[in-house]
Amino acid sequence: SQYEIICRLHIVPAFKNLKLNGVTARCIQNLYDAKMKAGTKPRTIRVMHVILHESLEHAVKLGMIGRNPTDAVSPPKYQPDEMKFYDETQVAQLLLAAHGDRYEALYHLALVTGMRQSELLALKWSDLDWQKKTLKVQRQLKRDDRSNGYYSPPKTKAGKRTINLGSGTIPILRNHY
Repeated sequence: SQYEIICRLHIVPAFKNLKLNGVTARCIQNLYDAKMKAGTKPRTIRVMHVILHESLEHAVKLGMIGRNPTDAVSPPKYQPDEMKFYDETQVAQLLLAAHGDRYEALYHLALVTGMRQSELLALKWSDLDWQKKTLKVQRQLKRDDRSNGYYSPPKTKAGKRTINLGSGTIPILRNHY
């Protein structure tokens, strides 16, 4: 899992020569700072912090250490990656390249609706109202660890929505149908 990988790659190498009571707030902060300097993403460091905090909190409960040193440490703030958008030329090039492809309608829907991949892959023809030119988002495709797919409702109420489609989208969908 993600936690095991982060432990193996980041945490264990940093603390393998220390005894539990030798893991100090300064050691942890130095680790975070070194990882940031080395280009590790802030999200990875925040996951490291969660792992360390939970592990050391357990050690406190067992009486192995007096206090949790992660309480005095500041992991980096969450910084979402800036989204990149296609400009008109790139959109035109994508649609031109997709022309005749079996997924052309899917690419078109992705571009004109802004739907998430999981929502697009969960669409059914019954979600489309041909007369009103609308598309209902009612489910999303999820994948579990065994690569099996299943449907689930959107995470939030706002995720369940109706999208108005432009008049140019309907012929593309009809052709695909």
